[in-house]
Amino acid sequence: MNWNDYYLWAALVLLIEVFYHFIKQRTLWDKNSRVFVEIVILGILHCLLGIGMTRLQMLQIEVKNEVILALAAGHYLVNTAIPFEMLRFTLTMCDDYERQERRITRVGLVMWLTGAILILASIRTGFVSLAENVLPRSGMFFDMYSAFLMIYFTFNLCFLMRIRKLLGKEEIKAFLEANAIVGLGLFSQQYLHIQLFFGFAMAIAILVIYILVKNPHAYMDEETLVFNEHYFRIWMRDRKNHWKGSLLVIDFYNLESINFIYSGDQKLIVKIAGQLNELKGNLPMFRVAPGRFVLCSQGGKELDSLTQKLERWLERGGVYSGKNYVKCRALVTEVQLLRIEDIKELKAYTDFLVNYALTREYSKTLYDSAELKKRFDYEMEIEHFLNTAVEQDLFQVWYQPIYSMERKGYVSLEGLSRLKHPALGWISPELFIKIAVKNGWSTKITQLQLEKVCRFIKDNESALQGIHNIKINLSPCELLETGYCEKLLAIIRENAIPFSRIQFEITETTATQYTKETFDFIKTLQMAGVGLCLDDFGSGYANLNTVLRLPYSTVKIDRSLLQGICDSPQKADFYKDLFGIIKKQGFSVVAEGVETEPEAKLLSGWNIDLFQGYYFSKPLPEEELIPLLRKEN
Repeated sequence: MNWNDYYLWAALVLLIEVFYHFIKQRTLWDKNSRVFVEIVILGILHCLLGIGMTRLQMLQIEVKNEVILALAAGHYLVNTAIPFEMLRFTLTMCDDYERQERRITRVGLVMWLTGAILILASIRTGFVSLAENVLPRSGMFFDMYSAFLMIYFTFNLCFLMRIRKLLGKEEIKAFLEANAIVGLGLFSQQYLHIQLFFGFAMAIAILVIYILVKNPHAYMDEETLVFNEHYFRIWMRDRKNHWKGSLLVIDFYNLESINFIYSGDQKLIVKIAGQLNELKGNLPMFRVAPGRFVLCSQGGKELDSLTQKLERWLERGGVYSGKNYVKCRALVTEVQLLRIEDIKELKAYTDFLVNYALTREYSKTLYDSAELKKRFDYEMEIEHFLNTAVEQDLFQVWYQPIYSMERKGYVSLEGLSRLKHPALGWISPELFIKIAVKNGWSTKITQLQLEKVCRFIKDNESALQGIHNIKINLSPCELLETGYCEKLLAIIRENAIPFSRIQFEITETTATQYTKETFDFIKTLQMAGVGLCLDDFGSGYANLNTVLRLPYSTVKIDRSLLQGICDSPQKADFYKDLFGIIKKQGFSVVAEGVETEPEAKLLSGWNIDLFQGYYFSKPLPEEELIPLLRKEN
């Protein structure tokens, strides 16, 4: 065997192995996978043509030089096609590849044709000659061709750097390595005269892509062995514009609690996946979240049949554990792809539908509709605007006074963030706070609010003489952010406001999630002289032990405890004793959500002094609050 083809034989074996294992693995034939197979086939063809050239020379078979030159032409034409296919492969990894595909394909074809013309020119003009037992030696056009290929791979690298933000870090790393290996192989073959080394380098580059990007584990969920979220994005990206089907999103929202009491050899989610596999038949299924699966259907009777199967399965009891059925609650939501613009919106929309269904206590199936899509579009517009509002500080602070029966006037205020959309009007605080927490903006919003509160105190000292403090809400995520407490204290300090004029409110839910970070945060506030208020007491599961654990000065009674107290003596007696115990421990008690005169009189008779609610005042902007405070005080 001629030493010149050693590298090609090794590359051929390697590429055949990659081709075999990739075809064997469970993949759906998305465009990216098809292009990868084309690259592997081109690599195999490159090796076969190169081996054919060297074998004909080695065996000294009586053939015309034109035959070997024809094999050489095919060999190098394949070389020219490989960077073009690698460019297409990289492009199909982008979510928006269809928008760029036509332009990039044109550029790639022009470059491929340029390389092909240079190769054919080398053959036709005789600038390529043959030497015994070696490859065709280069002439002027062949040297131009080699330089051109180096430029081609450099272009690919530049394109990679341009789209690096559209790809994951691992994908970028793999593509950079692959292009660098191929470029090094080309340089070594042409300028270091390592014969046929380019084919071996290309095989190594394809192996790198297979291992880091296209291996089975990149597409499969390791726990359930169904397709994962990463592959769902790839698969849906290819089908968005021409696939008219629907998705069935199955969300097992009580999976965590069921897992806590479930015992068995396998995890419950593995058995769920197995039984869903039996129900779905040949339809693609993806696991896109810990307790969420997506089934893809063409719609019509197929969709109706699948939905009915799932409903019967859930009604029957759900997951069979070997001895009995484990009751798993799940929501089945249908999503029509025609309503969705891109993969990111699809994920957001399915999240919205599941959360909407949970708030409405749906137990079986929620079907997609124009009304739900309109609600979703509204929330997406609010989320987009909220991002701008955080960057440009478009928030207002309104204040709801707290009334003292003893002093017959207002003694405290609660600062509340408000936001107005230029076209949609006032946005529900519950909505924009939920969106802010989801996107990690709540800490910034609280800092903006605190800045405004501090300026409000400085600018209105005379009107606020009777106001002891202004309360500001903190969300759970704010208590866990390292260094956040110091940022809040720095704002107060920079505005020269006494720390005692600010009181932070922590909800009952936050208080029950007691952690070291929570304790350290609150301890720092206490040492600085900032007061702490427990908000919404009675809305969840907090008990007196929760109240006593942290150094609160004030406890706010949630509105839910006050409902019906004027009509139920038994209920009234119970809460009278409860509030009395809290007051005996030295806490100030604020009755929140007081809306009627009978409620105010009853609570006042229980020696509760502080009231917050619409009966005394609704939240007011600064320009309406100041005249009210001057009048009352």
